[in-house]
Amino acid sequence: MLRELSEKRYRLLVENIPDILFRMSMDGEFLDIHTPDENYLMLPKDKLLGNKIQQTHPEYSVSMWEESRDALKKNGQMQFAEYSLEINGKEQYFDRRMVSSGADEMLMIIRNISERKRAEHELKQSEARFRSIAEAMTNPVVISRIEDGVILYANQRMYDAFKVQDGELLGERAEKLYVRPEERKKLVSDIKKHGRLINQELEMLRPNGEHIWILFSASTLNYLGEEAIIASYVDITEWRITQAQLVQASKMAAIGEMSAGVAHEINTPLSTMRLSVDNIRQALKKGEINAAEKSLQLIDDEVTRTNSIISQMLSFSRDTENQQREIFDVRTVFLQVILMLKNQLEQLGIEILIKLGGKLQLVYGYPVQLQQVVFNLAINARDALSGTEAKKIEFRLKRRTDKIFLEIEDNGSGIAPEIRQRIFNPFFTTKSSGQGTGLGLSVSQKIINAHSGIIECKSANTGKGALFRVTLPLAEG
Repeated sequence: MLRELSEKRYRLLVENIPDILFRMSMDGEFLDIHTPDENYLMLPKDKLLGNKIQQTHPEYSVSMWEESRDALKKNGQMQFAEYSLEINGKEQYFDRRMVSSGADEMLMIIRNISERKRAEHELKQSEARFRSIAEAMTNPVVISRIEDGVILYANQRMYDAFKVQDGELLGERAEKLYVRPEERKKLVSDIKKHGRLINQELEMLRPNGEHIWILFSASTLNYLGEEAIIASYVDITEWRITQAQLVQASKMAAIGEMSAGVAHEINTPLSTMRLSVDNIRQALKKGEINAAEKSLQLIDDEVTRTNSIISQMLSFSRDTENQQREIFDVRTVFLQVILMLKNQLEQLGIEILIKLGGKLQLVYGYPVQLQQVVFNLAINARDALSGTEAKKIEFRLKRRTDKIFLEIEDNGSGIAPEIRQRIFNPFFTTKSSGQGTGLGLSVSQKIINAHSGIIECKSANTGKGALFRVTLPLAEG
């Protein structure tokens, strides 16, 4: 009864496994056979049962079996092997596991792994094709694991660009090549969110300590079974140096534009302080301490005001090339520019309208660079109002889901359609000789592009005023 129950359980187990199972004697006789497909057997079951493997299989197959059987009898440990057989004119791949099931018997479990082997072969061929393409590319290409940034592959151009020996980058973390390693987290977040990233400017670091600027494009892929990022680079170091020089030239021109207005802004508090000093002298002679203290407080207020103006001027004039990106409230950019230009615009009879909203409007980038953009647009709006009555410039911020719009609109002469097509070209200007460099809008466009934004001009027609709109992505979080 117990033997029948055991046999029933054994049969139930055997019938439900997807593998080929042979129960054999140690001398090679087939005692029992289970297979999900008889086509995988070299002979039909009834031709195998009761016969020995030496009678039914070719010599090389028998030799492999005997070698594994002898090892099993010697150490009692499972024997594993992979092999291939030609069945019905097609090569089939198997893995075989052999275990002892008693002193004189064994179980041989065989699994068809043909599909897996073919997939591995196709993967190797695909990998070989990918490598041949990647190595032929003129740009550096690198693949890094998403999870931890470990570099899985780099082509020869990548090693040349970063001046290292072949193979030295493999296994290293990609963030070691970043001047600011934390930037990789944001890049990975953006790539995972959008599936790819195109033409992102990055400052990278060679292992020898040299800094280079690259144009970075990347997308996600499955590389050898792992989630990874494939990135290609274009070295833009020389172009970046030239761009920085143009930005600084434009900034120096802008400083010249604002100098008259800033001088007036500083002269006013100085005059107030001089008058307050005279008032203090008179108050002290009369023993009027309270009056003297009020004049001292007024002097302190004017010093604070003057210091703020000078600080803005110094901040604006600094070279921004080595500054780091940060998250900041874009409203402050408008307010800082207005502080520097307010007196000058009012002296010209220009009404200033400000609509910035009361909430934080956070963006990720370089605040001084965006300040330069707003300043350039404000100066252009000022110049466009020459000869206009009831002059007006409006500064606006608008928010739409994940974007912020910076708008500067004037009611001046407007911009003709044929001119609008050229206004962002370097050195193009409609101003008189000596009144403009033609760099302001060109530099502004480059700055906004580097912030993953858009700058555009909207002008209904000549004489209808102009609207410049800057669109920037809001900072996450």
